[in-house]
Amino acid sequence: MRMLPPPGEGRLLAVVLALIVVLGGYLLLVHWWFVAPHLAMAGEISDLRQQEARFRAAVAARADIEARLAQVRAFESGSPSFLPEADFDSAAAALFLRLKDVVTQHAEVPERCEVASHNPKRSMAEERYERVTISVHLRCDIDDFGEILHALEGGKPLLFADELNIYRQQTAARPSAFSAPTSAVPGGSYRLDIRFDLYGYLRAPGPGAGGGRSGR
Repeated sequence: MRMLPPPGEGRLLAVVLALIVVLGGYLLLVHWWFVAPHLAMAGEISDLRQQEARFRAAVAARADIEARLAQVRAFESGSPSFLPEADFDSAAAALFLRLKDVVTQHAEVPERCEVASHNPKRSMAEERYERVTISVHLRCDIDDFGEILHALEGGKPLLFADELNIYRQQTAARPSAFSAPTSAVPGGSYRLDIRFDLYGYLRAPGPGAGGGRSGR
């Protein structure tokens, strides 16, 4: 004897099976072949419209950007912060002359503060502007050196001191047999042996300026 479902449940099962068949047919025949490509195309169109909007905004801001770049270039060309010379060699020579002038102006006793030597040195650092450096060997009293360093770093064009090394150098005269023994007098019996790098920047692009010349 066969067991048949009640008439009401049979209809419900038939409706469910029909819905499953229709949904499966839609997914297999309609969605993947027609709807999905259109949805992907709509997403691509939306992305393209967003890109177009960004490009239009960039084009609209081009005039403002160019005006700002012109202001920056004008500021750089007229800024006293840069070394005024056109190339490394002339700038290094002018930097040494400025150092000598500052030493002469601020040395209380010229014989006790002098530039022993200097050497130009090209920078290997990747920077936007070309750096001009001279390695300085200076013999000077501590008070005078403080004023010299302040004058160099506090003026225009902008100058910087780096790699500073200071040693004490005894310059006192040998006492005679009849003189009373004395201790070292700060600023009177000792000078400082000072070595440092003094540098500034040209307006010319340095090796880190994105394709600018390196100056080497």
